[in-house]
Amino acid sequence: MAMATSALTVALEAGVLAGLSLGASQDVTPAQARLSPTPVFDSGEHGNPVVSELGVLSRGLILDNDRVVLLDGRNLLFINPRTGDLWTAGGYGGGPGEFQGSGLQLALFRAKDGLTVWDLNNSFRLTFLSDTGELLGTRRVNLSPADFDDRVSIARLHGVFGDGSLAFVDGLPHRDGADDAARPPEYLVEVSEGGQRRMIVEFRGAQTSTVLFRHSTLLSIAGDRVAVADTESDEIRIVDRNGTTVSRYSMPGERITVSQPRLATALDEARDRRRRGHENTVRLAEAMGRSTEGLTLRVPDYRHNEVIPPIDRIRFDSGGRLWVRHYVMPGDNRERWTVWHDQSEKFLVETQANEQLLDARGGLVLLRARSELGIDRAIVRTLVRKP
Repeated sequence: MAMATSALTVALEAGVLAGLSLGASQDVTPAQARLSPTPVFDSGEHGNPVVSELGVLSRGLILDNDRVVLLDGRNLLFINPRTGDLWTAGGYGGGPGEFQGSGLQLALFRAKDGLTVWDLNNSFRLTFLSDTGELLGTRRVNLSPADFDDRVSIARLHGVFGDGSLAFVDGLPHRDGADDAARPPEYLVEVSEGGQRRMIVEFRGAQTSTVLFRHSTLLSIAGDRVAVADTESDEIRIVDRNGTTVSRYSMPGERITVSQPRLATALDEARDRRRRGHENTVRLAEAMGRSTEGLTLRVPDYRHNEVIPPIDRIRFDSGGRLWVRHYVMPGDNRERWTVWHDQSEKFLVETQANEQLLDARGGLVLLRARSELGIDRAIVRTLVRKP
C-alpha cells in the first residue's frame, strides 16, 4: 500500500481533491481532464483477502477523502485508501444490519446522515448505517407489488431523498415485440415514510430490449434534485421534488447514423449477451438443484434505430456533479463523459471501457475493473486537469 498512500498524499498536498475550477459557463468549450494512470488505490493489492479477493462488486461510494465503501455481495467494506484500514458491516441473515439479498438485489444509497441499504428480499427492508458502518436502525417499507402499475416496480427503488423519502420508477410494463417507436409513459414516484405517494415527473420509458441503439429516459437523484435525460431530446433537465424544472443543460454527444459495420458488431454483442444470460440461468438452476428442462436459448429478431442516441448513462456523484456518458459504440475501448457542477463547471474526461464509474468526489474517482474471467477490483484514480 506504500505506493498508493504516497500518490494520494501528493494529490492531497497539491490541492487536487479540493475540487476543480474548470469554466464559468455550461456553454463555453469544456475543459479537458484526465484520470491518473497510476491508481491511488487498487483493491487487488490490499493485504486483507476480504478486500483483495472481491466476489461481486455491485456498488461503491466515496464517503470522504479518507473513506470509500464497497458493497461486495452482502458485505459492506469501509476502506481508507491512504492507509488500507478496513471496517466491515453486513453479512447474511435476518437480524439487524444483516441482508437477505446479495449483489444487485441490494441497493446502496447516500443519505443525509449516512448510508441506506435497500434489501428487497428481506420484506422490503431499509437498513441505515453511519459512514463508518455503525448500525443506526432499520424499517420496512409499507408497500407491496400490488401498489404499482408494474408489479416489478417495487424492485426499482431509484433513490433516497434528503428526508428519507423513497423514489421509485413505475409505469405500465413494456413488452418485447411492441412497436419499435412505442415508449409508454413511466413515472418517478415519491413515497414518504408514512407510505403516502405522489408523482414527481412523468417521462417516456425505454424501447424494448430487442431494439438496438434504443431510446430511453435516463434518471439520477441527488439530495432533492432529479436529472431527467430523454435521449431523443436536445437537453437534460434538472427538476425539484415538485417536478419543476430548475435548470437545463444542452445534450452532449452526437447523433450518428448507424453504419453496417457498427450494426453487425452490435448484433453480435446482443446475441452474445443473450447466450451468456442463458448460460448463467442454467448454471444457477443446476447449482440450486432445479430442473433445466425447458430452459432453451431463444435469440430474438433484433431491430434497430437508424440513428444512435447521443448518450446512454447519467449519474450524480457524491459531490453533486452530474456525469453524462456519451454513447458507447460497439467495440469502443474508451468512454467519454461530460461533467457539470451546477452552472459554473464543465469538463470532459475519458475512462477505460473496462473500468465502470461507481462514484466520484472532488478529485477522486472510484471505478470497478472487471477482468474477462469476471473478477472484480475496486480502483481509485485522481482526477486532474490536462495541461
